[in-house]
Order: sequence, then C-alpha cells, then structure tokens
Amino acid sequence: MSFRKRNVVLSGTAAGEVSPRRPQTSPIDRGAPAARPGNASLQAALPLRQALGTASPGPGKSSPGPRHRPLRKPTWQPGERTVLSPEEQARLEPEKKRIRAALAKEYEKILRPTPASRLPPLDAGARPSPYDGRPITSTGTASVDQLLAGYGGLVLGHSLLVEEQGTTDFASVLLRAYAAEGLVQGHHVHVLGVGAGWRTELPGLASASSSSSRGKHAQDAASDKMKIAWRYEALAPRPTASPQRGPTQGTPGTPIATFCHTFDLTKRLAPTDIKGTLHASPLPNPLQPSLQPELENSPIRTFLASISASLASTPPSTIHRVVLPNFLAPTLYAMDGWSFPYVLGLFAGLRSLLRDHGRRLTVMLSLSTTLYERHNEYVRQLENLCDNVVELVPLPPGPPSAATKTGSSSSSAHNDKSPADKMQGWFKVHKLQLYSEIGGAGATPQGKSLRENLCFSVSGSKGLVVDPYSLPPIEDDNGKEKSPASTVKDGMEF
Repeated sequence: MSFRKRNVVLSGTAAGEVSPRRPQTSPIDRGAPAARPGNASLQAALPLRQALGTASPGPGKSSPGPRHRPLRKPTWQPGERTVLSPEEQARLEPEKKRIRAALAKEYEKILRPTPASRLPPLDAGARPSPYDGRPITSTGTASVDQLLAGYGGLVLGHSLLVEEQGTTDFASVLLRAYAAEGLVQGHHVHVLGVGAGWRTELPGLASASSSSSRGKHAQDAASDKMKIAWRYEALAPRPTASPQRGPTQGTPGTPIATFCHTFDLTKRLAPTDIKGTLHASPLPNPLQPSLQPELENSPIRTFLASISASLASTPPSTIHRVVLPNFLAPTLYAMDGWSFPYVLGLFAGLRSLLRDHGRRLTVMLSLSTTLYERHNEYVRQLENLCDNVVELVPLPPGPPSAATKTGSSSSSAHNDKSPADKMQGWFKVHKLQLYSEIGGAGATPQGKSLRENLCFSVSGSKGLVVDPYSLPPIEDDNGKEKSPASTVKDGMEF
C-alpha cells in the first residue's frame, strides 16, 4: 500500500478532501464533571474549606481572598523605647568606653598577626630558614635537610612520613638520627612503642678526626678533574673566595652552635652528650589481649595526652620531637579494637597539636608499604595528614661494578666510588612542605628539581646519604678511564 493510500484509509476521507474538525467545548459548556470515586469526600468537606478560605472558586468566579488563613494579630503590645536621662547617660559613659576598648582590643588581636618582637626566641637546634625566615630544625641527616623544599631543614609545626618497601629497616636510620639530634640539642623527644632502653640504640656523635678527614677528602675530590668527559674539565667546581653575607665565626669566646650533627652508626650516644629528655611510651604486648576496651584506653590517646601535658608544662621556647617508629607494625601494635578510621582520628589530633604549637613541635614516623600499600584508601588519607612524604625502595644486592672489583683492596678506591656504585636503593619524594601559597611545583626555591632520580646509601661513618643518581664513567678492563679522544683514535686505526 502506498503512503498516500494509507493516509486516506487512516483519515477516513477521500483523497483531496479536508477532514472535518470537531468543535472544542469549554469545561463550562460541558457542565459538571462526572462523579468520581474521590469527589464525594471533597464535596463533603467543601463547607469547611470555604469557611477556612482554602476552597478554590468555581468556574468563572473570582477568588474571594487568600488561600491560607491570615495570621492573627499579636495580643502583646511592643514596649516603648526607654529614654535615659542625661544623668543616667553620664553615669554609663565610662562603662561604654570600657566595653568599646575591650572589643577593639579583641578585634585587633584577631585580625593582626603577632609581631616578631613578641614571639618567643628559638631554642638551640632551631634557626630561621634562609628562604623566608620560618623556624626550622634539623632531621639529623644533612642530605635530607637539603631536600625539604629548599628550607634547609624540617619546618617547625610540620611532620615527615618515611615509607619503606620490603623487609629492610633503613627508615630506622633516619628516625634514630632524628631522635639523637633532638637529645644532643636539648629537646624533648617523645617516642611511642619502645621503652627507655631505646636510648642505648641511638647513634653516637662522630669524632672530630673522622669529620676532618671527610672534609679533606671532599676538597680533594672537588679539585680533581671531572670524570664525565675530558672536554668538560674547565667546568669543574673550583674553590673560590666568595663574599659572605653574614659572619662565619661567632664572637670571641662564644662557639658557633651546630645546627646538624654528624652521627656514627658504629658508636652509641654517650650519656655525656645527651642534653635533652627522652619520654618513652611503650605499647602493651600484642600477643596478650587487653581486658580493657581499646577505644577508651588507647595507648595513642594516652600518648597524645602526655605530649599535651609536656607542652603545657615547659617554657614556650622549648622544642619537642615526636617519633613513631614502625607505625602500625603488628609486632608493636595490638590489632584488637584497632582500625584505620580510629587511628586516623587520633593522628588528626596529633596534627592539631602541630598547628597549635607551630614553633615548638615536629613529628617523624615510618610506615611499611609492604604491609600497608600506598593505593590503600586509609594510607592515602594518612599521607594527606602529613606535610612531607618520602619513600625508600631498597634494591637487592647485585654484582659489583668494575670499580668495585679493581679497587676493593684499597680504601681510596672504595671512597672514590660514584653514587651509582654505592647506592642501596631509590629515594622517592612524594610530597613536600609548601614554601609559598602556590606550592612548590616540584622544585626548591633555588630552582632545583625534586623529581629527579635520587638514590641513598648507608655507611657506618656517615649514616644515610641521599645523592642524585648518575651513571658511572666508562672504564676498561684494567680499571682505567677511557677518554673520548683515545676511543676515537683506537677506532681509526686499520
């Protein structure tokens, strides 16, 4: 059937004719609608609705008034404004001035920052940052201090989370150096999960002879020729006499305070070098279930209360350090009643202490990413609560390089190894403290990128050292370096 014939059949008219239209009638012409099941109840309630003024008008009728009943007039009478006599106004004028002065003082205290002259002086082991003057303290590891967004140390009121993969314990080297630095500087060190005997496990101060020998070796290495390429020899750093911006020596008879000490892992911290106080808070045995509810008698809650009490009882210039080694490790923390939301809530309380005491408190903790992976939701929230997040990725021991094989007999060759030969793992930077409102953008204020490949190594005399990773120079079988000129000459012989 064609399209035209189908239209004719459906319309019921012949082809070419116009179908007649039905006249449209208004509701008034149609009359009242037929009775419906629900209209009986509406008709019965019509008198009441008309009395309340909520009934809709009929067809063609105007609305008599508002749909809702108007509010009743208040029965109470508003009081008249009291007019004070001149004598009463004169008597209340000093009180008005006193209240206005108190409000203005509070307003100025809230809006205007505290001037630097009113701030308490910094204690030993803290100094203003060379970048913007914020108070900083050392982590006990010089190479880590240089990575913290160019500040030269950990900003007071901030935290550092050290994550580590695998079953190694390189993070404990950083945490013990952090605690030892605080005890040597005279700070209050609060540690959770260990007893008072942990003091005997801290590394001792390096002797002056070893420090001077390392400084001499560094000067000799800087004066040597560069091993990258012979044509870049002129670009090697040379010691030049540059003008100093400040005094390098203190006043006569006053020694310069050391900001970051060097610790020897082969020694133990001597009691004579300890000037601070260690507050140890051991945890209960995880193998023995606790008879008391964990949420009410939490060791972390007690630990936070002890930190708050110590902050309140010490002078405003005293610096406190909080150490959380092996955070949430099953060997230290009992799992009965513990959950990540509960732990994060308590850690948020520790963060509030950091913000309330922004010139007195710092925190460093370590977490195993093998037990708690980084893609876990709660681990991400813990990273958001921390200001600095770094990760240690240890590498399995591999075959020694050519420089290690040929120079293993002499100590000089061992010291001349490049970071690629000495590296024991990768050092990843995930998050750093901000040094401006727009963030760090992955670089220090000096423009040095923090996303480059970093490696770390641990030695007994230097501790943990973080260096940029670079490939070692090409060496022949005899252990001698080949220059590009000699390589080209050997290749041109026929």
